[in-house]
Amino acid sequence: MSRLVFIDVETTGLDKDLNNPEPGMIPWLLEVGVVVVDTPTFEVVAKTNAVLPFKRGQGTKIHPKVLAMHEVNGLWAECEALWKQQGTRESIRFNEEQRLIQFLHTHGAVDSQLAGFKPGFDRN
Repeated sequence: MSRLVFIDVETTGLDKDLNNPEPGMIPWLLEVGVVVVDTPTFEVVAKTNAVLPFKRGQGTKIHPKVLAMHEVNGLWAECEALWKQQGTRESIRFNEEQRLIQFLHTHGAVDSQLAGFKPGFDRN
């Protein structure tokens, strides 16, 4: 069984001018999407995503394009709803990480090749 794993991430932005290396001013991971594909047929075997807690204004500058895109697609609302669950942010992140690992095991994709595009792909 040969699999290919496509991973896509959504962040607060990777623009070096907006996310400078000052302490606390780092890009945040908002969502991870995973698609497992059977390589002989390239049929989608399974797909999932994990949304992570985030609140705008918590020490990172957000690229304007990213801000608008995630407002329209509803990702901000999902991230901020998770953020409001006080005391559970780290457990949510941990649980989602474990769920993604289990997802890869379940679909025979733990030792598979990874595929994806460079960050600039989203900017075109």
